[in-house]
Amino acid sequence: MKNNKIQFLFILFISIFTSNVFGVDYFWLAGVPLEDGSRLGGVNVGVMSEDKLKKLFSKDLIVLYREKNKHSVKKSIRRMKFTDEIYITDRAGYADEEEAGVFLTRSLVVRAEDEKKFLGYIAIPAKHKVEDVKILNLVESKDENEIYLNAVKENKEGVLSAKAMTEVLSRKKYFSIFTDPENPRFATNGDVLFLDKKPVFYNFHGFSPFVNESKSIGFLLRIDGRLCFLGNFGYTMQRKGWIEKMTYGYYLIDLEKNRGYLPMHLREEK
Repeated sequence: MKNNKIQFLFILFISIFTSNVFGVDYFWLAGVPLEDGSRLGGVNVGVMSEDKLKKLFSKDLIVLYREKNKHSVKKSIRRMKFTDEIYITDRAGYADEEEAGVFLTRSLVVRAEDEKKFLGYIAIPAKHKVEDVKILNLVESKDENEIYLNAVKENKEGVLSAKAMTEVLSRKKYFSIFTDPENPRFATNGDVLFLDKKPVFYNFHGFSPFVNESKSIGFLLRIDGRLCFLGNFGYTMQRKGWIEKMTYGYYLIDLEKNRGYLPMHLREEK
């Protein structure tokens, strides 16, 4: 009996540890320019090892895609395949109109029906189940400000640190809640994400404005059954004892696990 308990605890520990570390795998899209002026669709793989990349070769992936016209943006999910082609491209970076250095992007090519229209937000390996993708259409909800302020004060799940609570409450005068009438479970004040009127995630540098903006869209979607938020902002994380603001881009936040995930090219190899 004692051995069984030890074995159970060991398995439980491993399960919790791996879910915390790996979360949801996803990639930022990266077009690959060719010498003849054409472009290939691809994903940014950063410094991922050759062994990890080989496991992706010829595998299916899901691309959260956009179809855009003058009046609206429509979302769609498209199924594509990884190839075994890896490209490294370079671009010059500038500061005060002077070249500051060369930046390299390592991409794994994706086979798409029409590479010229390879426009999207993120790509997720098909091992994850993606469903119920919805574009957020947030509007200010003035009548609910006090409800959400009280939720911050109560902090029932202990998601917010004491410093985060102080930061949010110190700006009480400017506190405004935005909700989506079609997705009432979700709300944000720009710093905190709420689910069912409870704070579930705080970002030190806040979330970019994505209220009714066609260029910066927020999404709700289910990945492996859990409700997630996808938005374009500068994700803030603590790494090696420092608070680090990552580059702007589309980041996934698991609203049910109170956790954010980095895209694969920004993760450190173990």
